Amino acid sequence: MRQRLTLSIFFLSALLLTSCGLGRPHINGGDQPIMDGWTLEQASEFWLASVLTDDWIAVHNGEGRWMTADEIAKLSKGHVGVDLPTYDTNPVPLMNRTYRQASTGGYITFRDTLLAGDTLHTFAVAEYEFREPMYFQTDSLSTTALVQKRGKGILTLYAKRTVRNRETGESYDIPEWKSAVISVYPGGDSLLVSRGRYACDAYVLE
Repeated sequence: MRQRLTLSIFFLSALLLTSCGLGRPHINGGDQPIMDGWTLEQASEFWLASVLTDDWIAVHNGEGRWMTADEIAKLSKGHVGVDLPTYDTNPVPLMNRTYRQASTGGYITFRDTLLAGDTLHTFAVAEYEFREPMYFQTDSLSTTALVQKRGKGILTLYAKRTVRNRETGESYDIPEWKSAVISVYPGGDSLLVSRGRYACDAYVLE
């Protein structure tokens, strides 16, 4: 049965994020997505993941269309934004090769995947570590996500989370997007990654 989703999914995620020693959330700055005790990087991380997940929710509920690659690449709101290049040739990263960021040692490796019944244009699995300072996700532990091809060399990352309908007892998987937009350089020898703070981090093939 098709499930209708609301933005309450991400309000719960916000509560989980702020439970890690940051105290009770209080929204500051009007439409600026930042809470007490957050760095600008943490605000951008929350904002970008929520915008990308809300994009899917609107499509899933029949209330909107997917954002285009150009729209994703130029997302902005106050002190947070993406600002990545797009390419009409629609380059893709090389599989089973590691891209590494020289200044932090962070890395991304893409591997082919094929999902039955996929409707999200998933074409790879990414194993990665983001090590830029001041974000929530700065652990030196690798994580994996599915890679969604958005066109014009733009990729987004998502993972599936199992939720349970309290009324029916039915469980089902929903996708939740990660706080990263990737722009692949023509030829696939390097990437730019934005986590919503305008500045983009370069990852180059080892």
